[in-house]
Amino acid sequence: MKHIVGILLLLVPLIACEDDYRPNPVPNTRVNKIIYLDYHSELNAVGNSKYFKDAGYHRNGIIVTRKSTNTFIAFDATCPNDVEEDNHVVIEGSFAVCPMCDAKFNILIDGSPMNEKSRYPLRSLKTSYKKSGNELRVYN
Repeated sequence: MKHIVGILLLLVPLIACEDDYRPNPVPNTRVNKIIYLDYHSELNAVGNSKYFKDAGYHRNGIIVTRKSTNTFIAFDATCPNDVEEDNHVVIEGSFAVCPMCDAKFNILIDGSPMNEKSRYPLRSLKTSYKKSGNELRVYN
């Protein structure tokens, strides 16, 4: 009996703890976009970003950033705080900012929130760079 009481006392704190994990509210929407970098000179320099419309959730667009010479990162431009709005974050330097809620996200590293306005990062997308054709594929 002592063992049962001891086990129950150990389990109560585990059960009582609230799980802080919450999935990103932006649904994982199919993206498969080819970007020919010869036509998008903004992405020639490391650290530069560009918004592309008509992709991502609700076709709110995607943001692509050149992280290094051969590395790109991409994010769905839908703000995780305003998922159902016909709205997208806008690029302001090395950040993306939501004009509706003022949430700010780091688009040079990982899309993480940079202020208390959002608990969630931007939804990230995969990239594949083909140097021979100066072609970038953004997908998930």
